[in-house]
Amino acid sequence: MKAFGKRLALALATGMILLYFSELAFWARPIAGTLPPEILPTYLVYSFSAYAFLTILAVFRVWNSSGLFLAGALFGWLTEGVIVQTMYDDFPLGLSFTGLAWHASISVMLGWYAIPKAVQQARLWPAARLAILIGLGYGLWAIWWWTESPPPTPLPAFGAYVFGSTAILILAYAARGKLEMRPFSPSRLEQAVIALLVFAYYVIVTVPAQPLSLLVLPPLVFLTLFALRRNAQAEAAGDGMIAWRSGRRTPPANLVTLLVIPMTAFAAYGAALAFDARLPTGWLVYGVTTPLGFILWIRSLIRLLRVRRTPQSASDPRA
Repeated sequence: MKAFGKRLALALATGMILLYFSELAFWARPIAGTLPPEILPTYLVYSFSAYAFLTILAVFRVWNSSGLFLAGALFGWLTEGVIVQTMYDDFPLGLSFTGLAWHASISVMLGWYAIPKAVQQARLWPAARLAILIGLGYGLWAIWWWTESPPPTPLPAFGAYVFGSTAILILAYAARGKLEMRPFSPSRLEQAVIALLVFAYYVIVTVPAQPLSLLVLPPLVFLTLFALRRNAQAEAAGDGMIAWRSGRRTPPANLVTLLVIPMTAFAAYGAALAFDARLPTGWLVYGVTTPLGFILWIRSLIRLLRVRRTPQSASDPRA
């Protein structure tokens, strides 16, 4: 039970990280559903998805970036194609945006992987540079909602939202860093319960709401799991998440550096607000990331299906 408790705590920390990038940064403003207490049910759902995501990493011994993207794709499709059914809107583009284009690319590859890797460096600059880029993108993305749901969010409200949510994100990274020092090894019972819950929800809720899911989701999941299974057979047995742990504590000063995210977002948003710069940033993000999501998924599939390599040290994820 003690080991399960630690796995659950890690899932809760991971759920907050995924929630931040998948929901809080996506909506980019204080509206109903992004503030407490309404956000709590969504957080619990993301924590469950996080447990499933971490289980996939462990069971399939995902030690490289292609496998990580496919695991992120499963997380994205679980969120958008099972729990909610937005994945089937604007078919087939909805298969990528947001499951691949946002959840897999931004929430997992950027939020779950790239940021922790940057803050674990000895120098502050890698984390600060990444935080500046994220904050700039955050602030510019938030402008899109002016045209979708006017009027613009006042600058003080936006500032409180982005600073408050990022402070919680930093705490989640700190908790994750401590909890990841131990292997994440879910039991067969835990794996079975997760699979059963997802399948039951899919049959009872998803299929009646979106019959199209019967034709779309199973083939996508099968191909992705098949590629992950092929890759797992080429990897060494052992802790499936060892590649994603640095083996050392994250310097606290590096985590504080992530406050550059809201600082940059606040400055970018404030400048746009001052000049009433109603830029079509949403269309730009959609136009770039939607095809990119498909490309990365197909590329990752091909790379793992063609894998013929000798297991190597997993101290650093392979490209």
